[in-house]
Amino acid sequence: MGTKNESFADFVCSQKFISGEWYLIPYEGKIFNKKHKEVTGCPYQDGDNKRYVIGTKWHGITTHIIKSRAIWIGAHGGVVPSPEMQIDHIDGNTSNDCIDNLRLTTQSQNMGNLATLHKRLGEGNPNAKLTEDDVREIRFYNDIQNVAGKEFIEAYRKQNEIDELKKRLSELEGELQELLAKLVGKQDEVFAVTDLKPYRVVDADYVKANLPAVYSKLIKCSNTSIGKIMSEHYTQDELNQYLANINPDMFQKLSSISVTDLEKELGKQRVKMLEGKGVHIQTKMSSSTKVVLKEPDKYKNPLLENDE
Repeated sequence: MGTKNESFADFVCSQKFISGEWYLIPYEGKIFNKKHKEVTGCPYQDGDNKRYVIGTKWHGITTHIIKSRAIWIGAHGGVVPSPEMQIDHIDGNTSNDCIDNLRLTTQSQNMGNLATLHKRLGEGNPNAKLTEDDVREIRFYNDIQNVAGKEFIEAYRKQNEIDELKKRLSELEGELQELLAKLVGKQDEVFAVTDLKPYRVVDADYVKANLPAVYSKLIKCSNTSIGKIMSEHYTQDELNQYLANINPDMFQKLSSISVTDLEKELGKQRVKMLEGKGVHIQTKMSSSTKVVLKEPDKYKNPLLENDE
């Protein structure tokens, strides 16, 4: 039976191939990294057999996988075999990791094949060519795709997506907290805020001083400033002219130039160049903005609480 460590190593190996960090030349039995350097692994002696083990890392965790198993996974598009399945070298030569020489077997099949090879002469010895039956058997095992292995990969992918999402949400929460703290001046009180939207405002005094003709053409009082009732009885131009004549100071205080009108007059590119001078970026809370305090109990009004 395979261990959890072996299952994890299989998964990491599959991700290396799927992500493009590794690629395979299957009929040479060689693995290369994305810098085109061969991933050879380190040799170790397994009884009479010499094998190679590849060490690699996944999110800081080191794991190891037998090279022949890694080649089988890479040749099958990252499909992870069931942990209890083993990779058998058909010709008995554990240094021959070409995909044609690898097949997926149970432990008993693997041991049986090894025992048979030790007894065979001629066609059955490790230096013999493959028979037609061997080729059919290779093709049969190459078609095996273990459902549990697929589910194993999918589960890890989903967990990685969840972890990345949590990390990004945490970063956004910190950014929003800092932004709101600048607005309200109480960074230690603020826990979270949503839907803060930046917007641009025109510095009318700057336009008046530097672009007087544009100022005269675009300056006006908004409907909000002069009231809905007056807007229903007078046109915008009539109201602007009226206010400018009867009370220039009030008109100066309540009037403004919209970014949209300025862009129509000067063009978006020129207005963009005025940002920081005649156009300023501000932030406002939308109707859906919510603020949650770290210690809401501090702000409870005891007069509004029911007596127990």
